[in-house]
Amino acid sequence: MNNAISSFCDWLENTPISVVIQSVSWIIPLVQSIHIMAVTVIVGSVLAVDMKLLGVVGRGSPISGATRRFLPWIWMALVVLLLTGATLTAAEPRRELLNWVFRLKMVLIVLVCAVTGAFQITVSRNASAWGNTPSYRWQARLLAIGTLGIWIGIIFCGRWIGYVEHQ
Repeated sequence: MNNAISSFCDWLENTPISVVIQSVSWIIPLVQSIHIMAVTVIVGSVLAVDMKLLGVVGRGSPISGATRRFLPWIWMALVVLLLTGATLTAAEPRRELLNWVFRLKMVLIVLVCAVTGAFQITVSRNASAWGNTPSYRWQARLLAIGTLGIWIGIIFCGRWIGYVEHQ
């Protein structure tokens, strides 16, 4: 499998878009800055929703208000995150695609997207029960702790990619 990925990296590294990204000195710092801002928007929004789920803030208001307010920001910033991440990967495909930390980060991103999507669907179908019944309270707390943990893992993986040698 690594042979196929390595061949793909060779091809991607020599595409015109990759060559431009590699050769124009300001592109990577700009894209990295936008990438980090998107992470900040996501984590801030996740934190706002998770603090509501944990009962730390907004105890008198329904969870549906927080989800309507913050989930669109999460999804929009996630699109920006994926586009900027793809650009960074195109610039240095070997550094990313052959790195086990990058692969772990991608698995965590897919996981958190699935959890967030399932949460959004569940809340939209049964908003009145979230936070108002004992069974939903423990699920809400577990979800909040889990999503915070996954995002912390994503952030750590993002930082570690540059410090772990690819295979």
